[in-house]
Amino acid sequence: MTEALPYADAEFDVVLVLDVLEHVDRPDMLLRDVARVLRGGGRLLLHCPCEGQPLMLHWLAWKLRIGHNLKRDLIGHIQRFTHRQVLALAAGAGLRCTMVRYQYHLIGQITDFLVFYKKWCRQKDESGRASWFEKALANAPTWRLVALLESLSYFESRLFARLPAAMGIDAVFEKQ
Repeated sequence: MTEALPYADAEFDVVLVLDVLEHVDRPDMLLRDVARVLRGGGRLLLHCPCEGQPLMLHWLAWKLRIGHNLKRDLIGHIQRFTHRQVLALAAGAGLRCTMVRYQYHLIGQITDFLVFYKKWCRQKDESGRASWFEKALANAPTWRLVALLESLSYFESRLFARLPAAMGIDAVFEKQ
């Protein structure tokens, strides 16, 4: 994926970057290009999962090597950020943070991990390489559980939006 945006300098008042940074080789270059296409006073609205955030579920799985590459293998996450790294990347691009909220607290992390682990189990089952447990999970009717967990996760994120004990970050940045 190229980080260069095909737009003129100062062309936009607002740019949305939602679930993108974790997929690009050079997120610093992408954010510099976002800053380039923003007008003075323009805003960047950013959401990024921070799977490198210490003590979060995906971080623990990564460190323990249990389902540690689920998102890389399934959907191409090649970066594992911390909250601090995301904020520093934007600041390095000349963008000033004006608002931060956090998402994917404990219930959200469990939901996220369950969904991706089940997809991974399904792939293994389809290729004939699944263990009995992976086959069982791949074929288990978990949609009601996931729907319930996603609803609880929504309320959890609303309630704890300012608590950084979360895997995702939502932030608004302004170009000076």
